[in-house]
Amino acid sequence: MPVEYGVIGLVRILPEKTVKNLLTGGLLKVISVSGAERAEWVEAVKAVMQNELSRADVISHFAVAADVIRRDRHAAAYRDWTGRVIVLAAENDRTQSKKDIPRYEGFLGAPWK
Repeated sequence: MPVEYGVIGLVRILPEKTVKNLLTGGLLKVISVSGAERAEWVEAVKAVMQNELSRADVISHFAVAADVIRRDRHAAAYRDWTGRVIVLAAENDRTQSKKDIPRYEGFLGAPWK
């Protein structure tokens, strides 16, 4: 069984708080600011995760990532997608570059901002 299937199975059976904490922890690892500004970001990410996103939203994050990895999806696969698209980005995001925005637009359809 590929790892991707195992991860999705795991996040589906774990308690909601645990699943949200996993995603929150991953997001907080890439926040590169420090001090008071970092504290503000930490609180904002935690507030969004706990109050704005449902369990289904968080599980969907893991499921879509696994599906993209597993099936090497491309833009045509999402042509008829009617769901929400959420892309978190920041100028100081070490996980993304300026080249990624055109890639997102090509993959998800423009404009998505």
